[in-house]
Amino acid sequence: MEVLSASVDSQFVHKIWDENELSKMTEGGVPFPMLADAAGRLGTAYGVYDDEAGVDVRGRFIIDPDGVIPVSYTHLRAHETVLDLVCRLLLGKKHTHV
Repeated sequence: MEVLSASVDSQFVHKIWDENELSKMTEGGVPFPMLADAAGRLGTAYGVYDDEAGVDVRGRFIIDPDGVIPVSYTHLRAHETVLDLVCRLLLGKKHTHV
């Protein structure tokens, strides 16, 4: 299994966020690659890009090896971390804090 994240933020913003915020929540910072999608192409492809705001709405997608998306989840839960959500989806729990 591979976990990736993507946002319209630059790699520099990701680095600062990882160093100043994520490292406080997860030892060693984020344990997976963060992709910069400044043009919003990935967000558009997955239906989560907001053209007016120029940002991606939070969305999570489990993509199998054949490229099929058996599970997708879009939300606006600003308080929920990616790790919380992945655990919740994989474990079937409503709230899981890592």
